[in-house]
Amino acid sequence: MLRDIEQLRIHDVKLAAAPIMTQAINVAEAEEEWFIKGPIPGPWISKAANLGGDHTLHVALTIQYVRGLKPKSTTVLLERFHFDRLGVQNDSTRRALRRLQEAGLIEYRKVGQKFHVAILPVELGDSTGNNQSTSLDTNE
Repeated sequence: MLRDIEQLRIHDVKLAAAPIMTQAINVAEAEEEWFIKGPIPGPWISKAANLGGDHTLHVALTIQYVRGLKPKSTTVLLERFHFDRLGVQNDSTRRALRRLQEAGLIEYRKVGQKFHVAILPVELGDSTGNNQSTSLDTNE
């Protein structure tokens, strides 16, 4: 039986050496590499892109970025640092959220310094912004 095992043994195999790391990984730099996880519905982002305003698309992308962190959720909690990443100031944030809500893309309410946002579906070919409201109040 021992001879059978010896017949299975592989002889004269040379393994390649593991690569040597020549530079340490910069953890802070790795944390700065971020991306927007999809899918993002085309009609939704197209409608947001056509709303106008200085930072409306920036805010829409921020909403989709935070949604991508919890893909099964249609509600997100937005904080100031989320908008800082794209350079959107407080007043621009509020105006953009209002535009997105008027277009029927979201419903939001402000709670303290945070925004609770519900992302609404957009029908194919819907460019009117006539989606019905959800239960979120719009207290600013």
